[in-house]
Amino acid sequence: MDESENSFSPAKRFRIGLHVLVSSMALLSIVVMANYLASRHYSRWDITREGRHHLTPLTSKILKSITNEIHVVVFFDRDKPVFQSIQNLLKEYRYQYPKMIVEAVDYYRDAGGAQRIRTQYQLNSEKDQDLVIFSSGSSVKKIYQRELADYDYSGILEGKTNVARPQNFKGEQAFTSAVVSVTDTRQSLALFLQGHGERDPSSEDEMGYSRFAELLQEKNIRVGTFQFGGTNSLPLDALLIIAGPRVALMPAEVEQIDEFLGKGGRLMALMDFQSVGKRTGLERLFSKWGLEVGDDRVRDPNYHLRQDDLFIVNFSGHPAVRSLVKASLYMILPRSVRKISGGMPSTDGLKVEEIAFTSESGEVAVAGRPGEPVSAPRRAGTTPVVMAVERGGVTGVKADRGSTRIVVAGDSVFLGNQTIEQLANREFANDAANWLLDRALLVGEIGPKALKEYRLTLTAAQLNTLRWTMMAGMPGVVVLMGLMVWVRRNA
Repeated sequence: MDESENSFSPAKRFRIGLHVLVSSMALLSIVVMANYLASRHYSRWDITREGRHHLTPLTSKILKSITNEIHVVVFFDRDKPVFQSIQNLLKEYRYQYPKMIVEAVDYYRDAGGAQRIRTQYQLNSEKDQDLVIFSSGSSVKKIYQRELADYDYSGILEGKTNVARPQNFKGEQAFTSAVVSVTDTRQSLALFLQGHGERDPSSEDEMGYSRFAELLQEKNIRVGTFQFGGTNSLPLDALLIIAGPRVALMPAEVEQIDEFLGKGGRLMALMDFQSVGKRTGLERLFSKWGLEVGDDRVRDPNYHLRQDDLFIVNFSGHPAVRSLVKASLYMILPRSVRKISGGMPSTDGLKVEEIAFTSESGEVAVAGRPGEPVSAPRRAGTTPVVMAVERGGVTGVKADRGSTRIVVAGDSVFLGNQTIEQLANREFANDAANWLLDRALLVGEIGPKALKEYRLTLTAAQLNTLRWTMMAGMPGVVVLMGLMVWVRRNA
C-alpha cells in the first residue's frame, strides 16, 4: 500500500507532467520549424504518367514576363468530364503566378453566384455556360468547353451514342493564349472584304459571319470591313478575309491584293461550291502563290452525316491545324485546294503546304463551263481542301512585320453562324487567324494532353465483398486492436 502511494506522489506526478509538457513543446517546435522550412524550400513533382499537370517552359516564361493581376472564373457544371482537369491545371498556374485569382462557380448549384457572374460579364443565360473567363483590367477572354478538348465522334458516326467523349485536353494552350490576350494591350486588325457578295461579318443570319467576327474580337482582334474604291488602300498590318465571293473582283482590285501580299500582307480566302464554274478574279492570284482552287465539289462517302456535308479528318503538322490532329472539321461540299500542277512558281522562299484532307475514300465531282451540270463523283483518294502559303524575308518590310502568309479553304459555309460551332470549326478559325497574325507562336509549343479513362469492372459478388470490407472489416480491425490493448493492460 505504501509502495503504491509513493509511486503516485505529487513530486513524481509533477515530473511526469513536466516531461510530457516539454516533450509536447519540443514536438510542436519541430513541426513548426519543419513546416517553415518546407514552405521556403520545397520541390514539386507531377507523378501522372502523361505529365498532365506539368506546365511547358513556354507557359512558365510567359507567366514570369507579366505583372498584371488576372481574375479567372470557372463557370462550369462540376459534373462535366473536363472540370477536374481545369481545376488541377489552374492550380499549377496559380503556383507559378500568385497574382492569378481563381473562382469556381457552379451555375447549377449556386444560382446567386451564377447570376452575379452573368451580370458582371454580360453572359447569355442559355448559350454562355461551361466556360472559363479570364479578365485583367477591361480585357476579357472567354474559353468555352468545346475549345478545351478534342472529342471522339466515332460513337456518333456509328450510331452507338449521341454524346462525344473528350480525348485530349487542350487547357494549357487555351489558358496561356488567354493570359497573353488579356495582358497584351496591342490589338490586331482583321478586315472582311465586301462588295462582291461575300459573307457579312455583321449578319446574324445562318449564313452570316457575326459569330466568326465575335470570335476574332474575343481574341483581341479588331474587326472591320473593307471595300475598294476611291483612295482606299489595304493597311499592311491587317488580316484580309475574303469569304465566299459571288461576283468577280475587278482586275485593279486583284492587283491591289497582290501588291498587299507582296509587301508581307496576310490573307484568309474562303471559297465554296456556289462559285464552282465561275471566275472570281482570284484564280490568277492563287496561281502566282502556288495553288489552285478546283472547279469541283469534294465528298467522302465514309465521313458524312447528310448528302452534302463532309467530315475532314486528316491534318498535317502545320501550326494552323496542329491542334486539330485528333479532331474533325465539318464542311459543306468543299472545293479541292491543291498545289498548282507543273511545278512551283519561281518565287524565292515560297512554302506551299496542303494542311487538311479528306480520307482515302474522297470523291470529286468536276464542273465544266458555267451553266454546265456537275459530273458524277469519281474516286479521288485523299483530297486536300485547305492550304497554307508562307514567304519569308520580304525585302523592304520592317522585321517585326514578318512574312507573307495565306490560308485558302475550299469552303466558306463552315465558318458561318450555323456551322462554326460544329466539331472543330471554331478551333480552326482561331488557330488559322493566330497563325496568320503571328500569334500562333505564343502557343505553338503547347500541345494537347491525353485524357485517359480507367475502369474497374466488378461482379455482384465482388462488389458485395468490397462493400462489407469497407463498412465492417476496416472498422472491425480498429476495434479489435483496441480490445487487445485493453486486455493486455488489465491482465
